[in-house]
Amino acid sequence: MGKLNDIIKVLTMTADILVGMVGVMILAIGMYAITSDFAVYLDGFFTRLLIFLLATGLVGTLLSCFGCFGVVHQEGESGRVLLGSYQLGLFYLIIVCIWATFNLYNTVESLQLVQNDDSLTYDSLEENFATEYNRIYYEATCDAGSYTAFWGFINDNCPSNMWESECAAGCSTCASTCGNYFSTTTHSAS
Repeated sequence: MGKLNDIIKVLTMTADILVGMVGVMILAIGMYAITSDFAVYLDGFFTRLLIFLLATGLVGTLLSCFGCFGVVHQEGESGRVLLGSYQLGLFYLIIVCIWATFNLYNTVESLQLVQNDDSLTYDSLEENFATEYNRIYYEATCDAGSYTAFWGFINDNCPSNMWESECAAGCSTCASTCGNYFSTTTHSAS
């Protein structure tokens, strides 16, 4: 039984050392990307992706250290704690990988629909949000000076053709647009 235990220790240590090396390489790539000259051109999505890359490298490196030290000190109390943390980390990592796989699969399906110019179907939450957003957008367009927080969000996060200045310039057609959009609410152009 002792020889089998030694073989399992060596295999676990080898696998953990490989995972640790990959984690360090991922950390190095992420740090290079964040500190390089082209990092100023990255938008929020790619910055978050780089931060996720750094976190993944750090977690992989720490997890491999827990596994290595746990195997070395297996008989002692500290080794059991490290191996338990290692197993919990692996379990958590498997759950995160399954979640990421499902999200990636759904994203790929949506991108294929967009590429094929098929219409996207929205769930009820997205549909309710879109209806409320459109209501506020058309009311804000028709009522100059209102909804300053809404316009601040639009001006900061939306394309320039949706900004307050563009909508105010086109407000002469707003009454007909808002009137057609809302059957229960009447709006007048200001």
